[in-house]
Amino acid sequence: RIPTESEEVRIVRTLTMKNDTYSIDGKSVTKTEIVNMMESAGFSRSNPYYIVKQGKITELATASDAYRLKLIKEVAGTRVFDEKKEESTKILTETQGKIEKSVTLLGYINERLKKLEEEKEDLKEYQKWDKMKRSIEYTIFDKEITEAKTKLEKLTDQRTKINTEQNKYETLLIEIKMKIQNTEKQIRELDTHYKAKEKRRRP
Repeated sequence: RIPTESEEVRIVRTLTMKNDTYSIDGKSVTKTEIVNMMESAGFSRSNPYYIVKQGKITELATASDAYRLKLIKEVAGTRVFDEKKEESTKILTETQGKIEKSVTLLGYINERLKKLEEEKEDLKEYQKWDKMKRSIEYTIFDKEITEAKTKLEKLTDQRTKINTEQNKYETLLIEIKMKIQNTEKQIRELDTHYKAKEKRRRP
């Protein structure tokens, strides 16, 4: 049965010098849609038995049971159904595989986010102690610490942006750690320079 609510279906093919068009009940469709509709009704290109050729009945009457069964399946559209079922099963298997891969990837992402959240808490603790450190150093050498303080304030602003850019958190975290290390190195160099300078000033 053709999948339509009407009792009568009008299929038209129009050939011109430039175009080859199809329509169903006046509605323009593609050739593929026509083929799919006919196959769903049992009129498949692999099922030519809705028109009986001369001598075909005699051939069927003398054919083997296995051959008759094969023909019956083709006439009933079973072969087309089996082919589409096999194709659908293949697509379903591929889709299931993609879903499983997506679930695995999602689990990995969740683990990374959890780890990044822990590292974020470490950054907050660092910020607390670093602020105390900067306060103490500021009372010792105001001019020497100004440049280091400015850089650390920039790092603090960058750490604030982490909250709104979670997906870039890991890259930003590495960048912050590198800048912190460079800043601490500069602080140590300034401290060494200051102490050496103080030592030279002493009588």
